[in-house]
Amino acid sequence: MNVRPHAASVRRFLVLAALLSVSCAAAQQKYTDFESLAADVANAIQKSPEAATEIPKVRTFVFLERYSSPTELAYQLSTRFAGLLQKNASGFEILGDDGFHKAISNPDLPSGLFSSSSAMRCYASELDTTMLVEGTMRIASDGAVIDVTVWSAKARTVIFSESAIVPMSLEMMDLAAKKAPPIDPPDISTHEKRVWVNPEHPPIADEQTVLHDAPLKGGTWVKCARCLGPSFSDDAVKAKMQGTIVVRAEVLADGSVSRITLVRGLPCGLTDKAFEAIQQWTFAPARDPSGNPVAVDTSLEVTFLLY
Repeated sequence: MNVRPHAASVRRFLVLAALLSVSCAAAQQKYTDFESLAADVANAIQKSPEAATEIPKVRTFVFLERYSSPTELAYQLSTRFAGLLQKNASGFEILGDDGFHKAISNPDLPSGLFSSSSAMRCYASELDTTMLVEGTMRIASDGAVIDVTVWSAKARTVIFSESAIVPMSLEMMDLAAKKAPPIDPPDISTHEKRVWVNPEHPPIADEQTVLHDAPLKGGTWVKCARCLGPSFSDDAVKAKMQGTIVVRAEVLADGSVSRITLVRGLPCGLTDKAFEAIQQWTFAPARDPSGNPVAVDTSLEVTFLLY
């Protein structure tokens, strides 16, 4: 059966489409070059509330490519934009890599912190960083579309967000066709010493536990009986932080968790949330070949995923 849309609905749709077309075109025409965009980013930083009481310290990041694998174009445009922002840096300071390496003196901080804008959102204040300038790039029919945001550590939100369309030159087309050298994602895991001991079910002597990283011969694995997933911290949600935390846990013969030792954590309060969750977990205990419950030392993983 064919259904014909009502004429008034069609007219409303056409008007809405026209308005969207005009608004999109206007947004695209606001910035046709990097110079204007960089100048407005600088202006937003200079007029921020932070600039009234301090000299803002700004960290810039390489543009992330959307819908495609990394190319040389994103790196070159990031470098060019950072240079233009530096040129307009009146009343604020651009933090370079050298200064950042020196700033990270705490060995418990992630080694890839200065390369991860997500992790930096959680540590910016600790590292005396006022704002983060982030960007993404995608190739469109009329050029390279650059989306740039300025994130404030004090306000804990984005204070500037605009786009620019850079017309594709022959040189840019060549750079877009060149795949960038593969780069491992920054290591944002933490390795601080953290141990939790259950006051109601204290650990037993290590020699009385079974190392439980492989199936017990003739016995059974420890299994979750009640293992509710962890909640996200507010900082992790704002930073869009996700990943997996690894711990060692001693599970007693009654199925209770007596000790948790961190192996690999995550920033933004996620390690805290993982520990809080595991402390409430209960297990069906592992059993030896005779069917007797035994205490085990096992590895556990807690994964945080944003959908």
